[in-house]
Amino acid sequence: MTIARAAASISIAEFNAYAIVRMMRSWRCTAPEERLAAVCFTDETVEPAEVAEWFNQPLHWAERVSKRRRSLRRRWPASRNDERQACGLYPGDPPPHIIQSMCEHFLLSSGVPPEKRVMTHQEFARRWHAASLSTVTK
Repeated sequence: MTIARAAASISIAEFNAYAIVRMMRSWRCTAPEERLAAVCFTDETVEPAEVAEWFNQPLHWAERVSKRRRSLRRRWPASRNDERQACGLYPGDPPPHIIQSMCEHFLLSSGVPPEKRVMTHQEFARRWHAASLSTVTK
């Protein structure tokens, strides 16, 4: 089975699958499931409850993996880029706290009041109708 087909069959992006395969090849497929779970924590926004669900394990298992991730990384090393790619983080992506501060800065400096930031159903329908009549979109 190709990597692309395997990725599609388990509903992950091909981009992520290539990094996972590179890591598994470097470990010669001897790494435990905990090591793959430790990779998930490369994304700072991931919670142990999510990892437990993804790996069909109890919450205490994922919490233990989170605490042991440094020792797991030492035992089965992988490049930081491969770990980030396996999580779906692209090269050059800012960390979550930077994204949040950028969003907060944008909202504070945009000058748009909060009630105008979300489009009403009527406004959406009006714009959708105007776009459907436009020759630019056809």
